[in-house]
Amino acid sequence: MHTSAILLLLVWFIPLLVFLRGYSPPLSIFRLAFFLSLSIVALGVLSLRIMNGFLSTRIDVLGDRIVKSSRSRKTVLPFNSVASFSCRRFDVIPGPIAFLRSPKASLSIEPFYAHLTELIELLEDRLRLQGRDEAYDEATMGRVRIQARSHERSSRRIAVFLTVLPASVSILFSVGLIAAYYYWMFPLFLAVGWALLSMLFPAIMFVAGNTIATVVISKELTRGISPVKKEQQIFALSGITVCAIYLLLGIGAKLAYWSGL
Repeated sequence: MHTSAILLLLVWFIPLLVFLRGYSPPLSIFRLAFFLSLSIVALGVLSLRIMNGFLSTRIDVLGDRIVKSSRSRKTVLPFNSVASFSCRRFDVIPGPIAFLRSPKASLSIEPFYAHLTELIELLEDRLRLQGRDEAYDEATMGRVRIQARSHERSSRRIAVFLTVLPASVSILFSVGLIAAYYYWMFPLFLAVGWALLSMLFPAIMFVAGNTIATVVISKELTRGISPVKKEQQIFALSGITVCAIYLLLGIGAKLAYWSGL
């Protein structure tokens, strides 16, 4: 919600700044700001409802059964009735999704739960104790555990990034606006455009670093190597690369503007 509030402030900052500078902005600018505000609020409410839905879902692993409870449904699956325990990866969902199936019921475990790796290992132990170890393939589950560990590290990185995102976006917007308007002498609309472009660079840096780190860390975990040092190196390189691109684009924008005068 903090990110949505920052975005709303920035959306209305632009038309208000133009208005306060003595210009007469067209009505379309305020219409655009209004519709962008509605979109931001709708996406914020939707994401909040989705996260509340996941947070309200509880999984309890008991001695002889697993129970998945939500606000509208409760599924109980005895371990001695489990016919298969498998995991799948989907392109649109990060991390593996675990499926337990029996002749009468089925249960899924989405990759949004804390300690997913420990949960998968616990389910394997419970099935083994109930004599249902033929319900899963040990080699396949070994690869799944590595995917789950990599996903957990990625989730922690995302959580940290989201805490600093509002401040990063605000700082880069301010720096981009001040540099373009007061130092490069851009007209106001170009300065605002460069400031808006500057807001994208924290996300670009993180997405690039997180994508590369997820692939590399999975390989490191497969070989039994601690990924901490490699993770730090990847994000340092991603930050340096994105900063260099940002500076080069800024120099190019300044040269292009002044050469066109």
